[in-house]
Formats: sequence, structure tokens, C-alpha cells
Amino acid sequence: MLSAWETFVPGTEKKKLREKIAEELLPEKMEEQQLMDAGNPVLPWDMIVEILSWLPPKSLCRFTSVSKPWKSLVYNPNFVKFHFKKSSENKDAFFRRRRVMFTMPDGNSIYSLNLGNLLLSYDENYSDIGDLVAPEIDLVRTEFPCGRIEDLLYCEGFLLCELGKPEQLYLVNPATGEAKKLPEGPKYLDHKGVYSLKTDSWRVVKSPIQYNDADTTHGVLLNGSVHWVMTKVGKESSPVIVSFHLAEEEFREIPLPLKGSGFIPNEYYVLGVFRYCLCLTRCDDFKIHDEFWVMKHYGIRQSWTNIKTSFRYSELYHTSFWKDSHDLLLLDCQFVMYDFNKKSFRNLSVREFLEFENAGIYMESLVSSNYYGGLDPEHEI
Repeated sequence: MLSAWETFVPGTEKKKLREKIAEELLPEKMEEQQLMDAGNPVLPWDMIVEILSWLPPKSLCRFTSVSKPWKSLVYNPNFVKFHFKKSSENKDAFFRRRRVMFTMPDGNSIYSLNLGNLLLSYDENYSDIGDLVAPEIDLVRTEFPCGRIEDLLYCEGFLLCELGKPEQLYLVNPATGEAKKLPEGPKYLDHKGVYSLKTDSWRVVKSPIQYNDADTTHGVLLNGSVHWVMTKVGKESSPVIVSFHLAEEEFREIPLPLKGSGFIPNEYYVLGVFRYCLCLTRCDDFKIHDEFWVMKHYGIRQSWTNIKTSFRYSELYHTSFWKDSHDLLLLDCQFVMYDFNKKSFRNLSVREFLEFENAGIYMESLVSSNYYGGLDPEHEI
């Protein structure tokens, strides 16, 4: 398989780009010859940077004990970003670093399933898959052993864990073994509370329009914005998707599907992501459904498309994990691989688990939960 450099950058340009990045990542006051004398007598520094950028975060964390230059490199904010970018540029790195994370009902632990690597060994129908194994994230139990995990928000390289009784928020990176308890802030991470890693504090960003509490259980991150289904306050009370753009700190509204499409606005819907698109799934313990809606073109109301399923359900959640024509769904608290081409599905069994909650995708990274972009306290979200 071609590397990210071979895929996106021609030969000579690739070498120049790599050398430029390596020069930027040289630890302060350290010349390349000094680094080579420190235990790297053969490979040039830019080649070392390239090789290390392909390794998993857990291995790189162990390698920080090799030498001070390696430690400086691994914790360098630019290298952290360079390493994380590999996941989006290269298919192999993406599959190897992608994890399905989930919790158990009434549980206080998070579990990791390396489903991407496992599926590489099976046929296109995944007919021979036996019981899968999902190890527990040890870090989570040691950091908050008593509180039940109510919700998980999947960020880029992070997990935001909401605990109940006592209500607390933790920012967790399972790959590096870091967890940070956030200071007391809003009761829920709603559309007004913004947390900064730089100041380790909350601040309020006011919305120009008043909304009731979110109708969905948690926010959904897509295209640099967090999304909720909310209801406007006032005479023209109506549900709408509200997005908060993290970089620009702006609120925007995204319309729901048109009523004529079969969409019933007063029903309870779960917002999710289906193959990089917003999606809405109707959930009701007392009714059975066989469809969901996908916004194929972000922000365009007319692009909402109704998708029928060959199965019926009362609760359906999209995990955002997919490969080829198959998508991993959480169907009535059970994992299912659904083939949208053949309209067929297969249940996935995970050893020692009967039900699942809060399933989603986490991408392994070196991003620090203490300082954004590595170990530099001057960086912020």
C-alpha cells in the first residue's frame, strides 16, 4: 500500500516537505548531528520523523524513554498533529488506529473493540466471525471508579465522559493513558457552555435565539460543529437542529426533513452520523420502525433522504463505523453489521457482553488531555 506521501505528494516535493517538517520538529537548541550521535547514527532526522509518525500512540509513549530527543519529538505539538493527520491521509493508518468504544448499561467502564483490524481477516459477508474480545480501558476505572457513565461524546482523539451521581465531566485519551477532570460548569454540556484547555475554565457563549433543552441525549460532532435537536422558544415553537461551530463560535440552524417526506417532527429522534452525513433515527420503546433519514448534502434541507431498512426496531443508533457497504449499528442494544447493498445483517457477539450503550468511534492519538496539541500549556481548544 502506498504511503500518505506517495499518495498525495510527488517524489521530490515529498522529500522537501518531509525535510521541512523535520526541521520544524527539531527540539530547541539541538542540531541534527547531535541527534544522530544520541543513538541514531545512520538514519537522517527527517526519516526518523517519518517512520515514527506511522507507529501507534501507545508504542510512541513507550519510546519516550529511548532518549531526550525522541521524548521531545513525541511530545512536540507539531508532531502530534503530524501523527494524527496520518489517520485521515492513509487508509492503512486509519484502520489500524480506529476503535469502537462502548459502555454497558449501568456500567462505570469503557471498552475498546479493534473491529477494523479484525474485519480484514474475514470474507465480505463476515460470515465466519466468532465471539469478539473488547478489553476494558483500565484508566477509566482508576480515575472514576464510582460514577456511572451516562454519556460519551466522541471528539478527535478524545473521549468526553459524562458521569452521574456525582455529576462530573472527564476528558480522556485512552491511547496515552491520560484523563482530566473538568472543573464544575454547566449541568450538561449544552449549547452555552464552552470549555477551554488553556484556561481550564468554562465560559458562556450566548445564542441569538432561545431554545429549550436538547431533545437528543448528546451532541454530535461533524464538520467542526457540535449538533443537537432542540426546540425554539416562543409562538413559532418548532424542533430544529442547532449547530455550534467550535472554531468560529457561531450558532447555526439546520432544518429538519420536510413533513411531506414522512418525517413526523413531534416524535423523539436520535441525531447521529452516517458515513460523514448527519442522520436522524426515530426511537420509541413502544413503537416499531424501519427507516431513518440522512442529510446527503450538509445544510441543504432538500437533501434529506429517507432510507428503509430490512429489519424493524424500537431503538437504533449509528456508531459511525463502516467499511465498504457494511455499517455497524446498535440495534436494540445489540451490535449488528448491516449490508446496505444486500439489505442483510449479521449480529456481532462480544465475549462476556449482553448489551451495549454509548457506542462510537475513537481515533487513537497523541493529543494530551492536559494541554491541547501535546504538552504545551499555551495551546487551547
